[in-house]
Amino acid sequence: MHWDWNIAWLTFLFLLKVVVQIGVLAALLYWVMRLLKGTVVPTILYVMLTLLTCLYALAKGFKLEALQFLLERLFEYLPIFIVILMGNEIRKLLGMFSKLITDKFVPRKKASWYDDMAISALSAEVVKMSLSKTGALIAIEQKMSLDRFMENAKIIHASLEPGNALLESIFFKGAPLHDGGVIIRKGQVAAASCVFPLSERAEVQKECGMRHQAAYGMAESTDAVVVVVSEETGRIEVLRNNEQTTIATQDELQTLLRSYMGSDVQKNPFWLNDIRFFWQKIRAVFRLVRKKEGDRTQAEVKR
Repeated sequence: MHWDWNIAWLTFLFLLKVVVQIGVLAALLYWVMRLLKGTVVPTILYVMLTLLTCLYALAKGFKLEALQFLLERLFEYLPIFIVILMGNEIRKLLGMFSKLITDKFVPRKKASWYDDMAISALSAEVVKMSLSKTGALIAIEQKMSLDRFMENAKIIHASLEPGNALLESIFFKGAPLHDGGVIIRKGQVAAASCVFPLSERAEVQKECGMRHQAAYGMAESTDAVVVVVSEETGRIEVLRNNEQTTIATQDELQTLLRSYMGSDVQKNPFWLNDIRFFWQKIRAVFRLVRKKEGDRTQAEVKR
C-alpha cells in the first residue's frame, strides 16, 4: 500500500484546523458563561435556543414548510433580538471584558495613585461612620474611568483631607446627598448621590440589602475599590474584583487600602515582566557572545 504524504499532511492540517476552531469556540463559550454565572442570562439563552431548535427539528421532520420558513428567518435575526432583549447583560459583559483587559494589560498610571494623607483621611472617616452606624457606599476609582456613574450625580470635586468630615457630612442620615454612592478620584470626592449597578448574583440578592448589592455590583463591573459600611451593624467591608474583606480596625483598613492603591506599590501587567525577563536573557546572550569574541581576538593576538 503506497502512502501519499501530501494527502496525509493535508488531512492533518484539516483536522488541526477543526480542533483549533472547536477549542477556541468552546473556550469562548465557557468564558462567557463563567462571567455571567449567577445571572438569569444563561438560563434564558438555554431555554430559548433549546425551544427553537426543537421546533425547527419538528418542522423539518414533518415537512411543515411554513413553520420551517419562519424559523429560518427567525434564526437570521436572532442575534439582533438577543442584543435588544439582553442589552443590560451585554453591557455588563463588555464591562467585565474591559475590566479584564485593563487589569492584565494596562499598566497602573501615576494619576491613579493615592498618597498617605488621602488614605489616612478616608480610613479615619470610614471608621467614624462605622462606630456611629452611619451607612456609607464609596467607590475609589482606579484604572477604569467611573464617569458613566457620575452623569446624574451631584458633582463635588472637594479634597479629602484629615478632619474635614466631608464623607460624614454626605452620608449623615437625613442629609440631601446621603442616598446613593460616592466616587473618589485622585484624593478628591468627585461626586455624590451616584447610582451604582446592582449585583445580579442570586446569593447576594438573597442575603444583602440594596447598599451591599450596589457595592458588589460595582466591584463586579469595574476595577474600583469599594468600601461599604452597614447601617445596621456598622461592619466595614472592602470589595475589589472577587475579593471581599471585613475590616475591624482603622490600621487594618489603612493597610489594605494602601496595598490596593498606595504610591509605594506599582503593579505592572504580567506581560511587561515577561518582556523584561526575555530582554535580560537576550542581553546576557549578547554579552556572552561578545566575551567569547574578545577572548578569541586576544588569543589570535598572542599567537
